[in-house]
Amino acid sequence: QLEFLLDGKEINDKVLLTNTYGGIQNQAFVTLVPYYRSLYFIIISLIVGITFVICAVFVISKKPFDFHARILFWILLLFALASFTSPGIFYAGTDIFGIIVRVSHAISYIFGIAVFLQFSFVFPLIEKRSNLLAAVIYVPSLILALFISVVMTVSMISFEDFFIRLYEDV
Repeated sequence: QLEFLLDGKEINDKVLLTNTYGGIQNQAFVTLVPYYRSLYFIIISLIVGITFVICAVFVISKKPFDFHARILFWILLLFALASFTSPGIFYAGTDIFGIIVRVSHAISYIFGIAVFLQFSFVFPLIEKRSNLLAAVIYVPSLILALFISVVMTVSMISFEDFFIRLYEDV
């Protein structure tokens, strides 16, 4: 929750942190520093994401009409999206691009896990499983994705404790 709140601040901002432990309250001003001191994490994330995309394109190009290849294609693309996006904001303030990036990150994990779960049930079976399996996996995933998207968006716009805690819990 603290990270979520501090994401709304700028690097070099001074913030007052208050901590209560054992009935004793401590306060300290801290200066926010860059989390990533170099570009290594961003470069590695970019390489990982591109690798996922290349693998996805390779799989679907080799077997474009194969059911299992299409599922694997979507798994790889969703995890590429997770690698390209971030749960943190890039600067203080909220805009539509920042909301889309953060929501896309959360949704990529929700549906990436859902598609991987479906893949684990159907591969290497020759016949497809029923649509009931897909409904059991994707309907709750869709509900969770919609709910987390709304809660995350409201949290980023309002910075209210209730919604930030709810987002963390979800």
